[in-house]
Amino acid sequence: MNSKICLLRVARNEKNSDEITSLYLENADETIPLMRFPPGQYISLKIDNLRKVALFISSAPSQSFYRISAKKEFGDVDKGIPAGVVSSHPHDAIEVGHNLQVGCRHFYLETEKSSIKPLVFLSGGVGF
Repeated sequence: MNSKICLLRVARNEKNSDEITSLYLENADETIPLMRFPPGQYISLKIDNLRKVALFISSAPSQSFYRISAKKEFGDVDKGIPAGVVSSHPHDAIEVGHNLQVGCRHFYLETEKSSIKPLVFLSGGVGF
């Protein structure tokens, strides 16, 4: 693992549905481009001083921004299930122009380049 703390600015906050929000992140220092990443990369978003959450980058590696998408967990008051505190944060508290502390360059999957067998990866879910 090679981790570095980056300060990223929210360039766009896009509500995809009632449950899904995508944040488009750019480097807070506009003179420095974002680090390139291979598919499957994730970043750690620091929510407050106590919490970090890992989010997969949902944009293509060729794009000049990082897009992360989060699903809001609403909970169920009748069943005593609280709404997700961390999952609500991108929806309710993060706005365009906010600077976020992000742990960049975490684990990612590498395969042997000499492998001749095709690989298929399936994933489910969105954000946290």
